[in-house]
Amino acid sequence: MNIFFRCDSSSIIGTGHVVRTLNLAIALKDRNHSITFICRELSGNISELIISQGFNVINLHERETEDYLKRHTPQWIIVDHYDLGEDWEKMVRALGIKLFVIDDIFRKHSCDVFLDQNFHLKHSDKIEPCLEYQTKRFLGPEFAILSKFFLDLVPSKKCPGKTCNKIVVFFGGIDITGETLKLLQSPKLKSSKFIFNIIIGNKNPACEKILELADGIKNVNLKVQISNMAEVLVDADLFLGAGGTTTWERCYYGIPSLCVATAKNQIEVAKDLAEAEIHHYLGASSNLSADEYLAEIESLANDYNRRLLYSNNSYNLNVAKKFNQLLDIFD
Repeated sequence: MNIFFRCDSSSIIGTGHVVRTLNLAIALKDRNHSITFICRELSGNISELIISQGFNVINLHERETEDYLKRHTPQWIIVDHYDLGEDWEKMVRALGIKLFVIDDIFRKHSCDVFLDQNFHLKHSDKIEPCLEYQTKRFLGPEFAILSKFFLDLVPSKKCPGKTCNKIVVFFGGIDITGETLKLLQSPKLKSSKFIFNIIIGNKNPACEKILELADGIKNVNLKVQISNMAEVLVDADLFLGAGGTTTWERCYYGIPSLCVATAKNQIEVAKDLAEAEIHHYLGASSNLSADEYLAEIESLANDYNRRLLYSNNSYNLNVAKKFNQLLDIFD
């Protein structure tokens, strides 16, 4: 089957939409579907990551997309994009193309299939007014799109150790708000008893400065543009980072976590997860200092019962357990 993906990445948008759809594209390719990405050439994009996985990327301006679809009509389009809404969706469907929408903000949609992989309290009540009656719905972390590295390594229930030493830090592929640099600039980081495995993307605007700072800190292992997040997370005792796509990766392993919102769309989900005692939400990154991050790490590391609670509740979300149901739609 011929399937197009429509998503973008940039230094403003971040990389989450592309990373999420790329994981789905790889899984569909493994089922012998033909995959093409349609993206815009925005500053700081990661289209080279898509190309490195063997996919074709068509670079178009938004006004060109309709004409291209008329000439190269796929059976399906999968769209993951906050700036494309109901009007764009109706245009696609008017061309006779089936539409699969991935979204996590509550707005009107016109599509054949809808996925919101996030955890929301009263999820159905919030999303039902946004969808047409006949739209097939996939709601919740059970349908989370994880990479094959995670799905091929199904974890047993992870029980936190009494000691907590290894901290994974990841504020997103772009780290728009500069949290990694903020943390590395804290003098208290060097004297910390913890080992920090800090992950950044190669499009992080402060990449060179981060590399320079990390090189002089013995308890920091800096990892740039890693291809397999699973290798780092599987051995983590605790996670600190943004409330983006990585939320479901660390919940998959049941890793106790401290969550920070680096974008407005992360806030509601982060709060709902905190209310369900799945992680500890620290608030918006703009209101937090590096020393506060380190103090919160110390507090959670020293509270075994709270770490155990977060771990159990994370694991019990059954993240990605129904992922194959998404793939079956296209067979």
